[in-house]
Amino acid sequence: VAIEIANKFQFLNERKQQAFLLNYIPETHFSKFKKNIKGLIITHAHLDHIWALKHILPALDFPTLYGTKLTIWIIKKWLEENKLLPYSKFVEVDTDKNEKIKIGNNFDVEFFRVNHSVPDCAGLYITTPNGFKAVHTWDFKIDFAPEIDKPADLARVWEYGRKWITLFLSDLPRDTIAR
Repeated sequence: VAIEIANKFQFLNERKQQAFLLNYIPETHFSKFKKNIKGLIITHAHLDHIWALKHILPALDFPTLYGTKLTIWIIKKWLEENKLLPYSKFVEVDTDKNEKIKIGNNFDVEFFRVNHSVPDCAGLYITTPNGFKAVHTWDFKIDFAPEIDKPADLARVWEYGRKWITLFLSDLPRDTIAR
């Protein structure tokens, strides 16, 4: 499984983005691992998380994309614009359902609700058969009364924390820091 590998691009112009992409994740890197990547998870629909999919998906032989309803809808529009929609596969997840989604043979993933500046975002709880447990939240903020979304599911975050996770991956965007 791969998470957010289309992330961290500075949007200057198309030519510079392509050069940055090639320097950031060279295609030769994909060729070594693409047969092992069974799914690509996108946690939210910001352009910096989906822009490079037009390059990454063909390089990885179009693994299944996993995301929330809004995220998948925006990704589909982006891939349609780039003439890649017919080759793409999607699994839409609901962060309000406490269900495990099997990705490949080694990953069970639970999606939980988090907040960000775009609605319908997901955090991830990932487990493997050998006992590895990870929580991935990436871009998020704590918002108890969001205007256009439901509040983050902090009860599930607490529940995952009580399971003694092996790895916690997170990022707190600068726009959520009180000044």
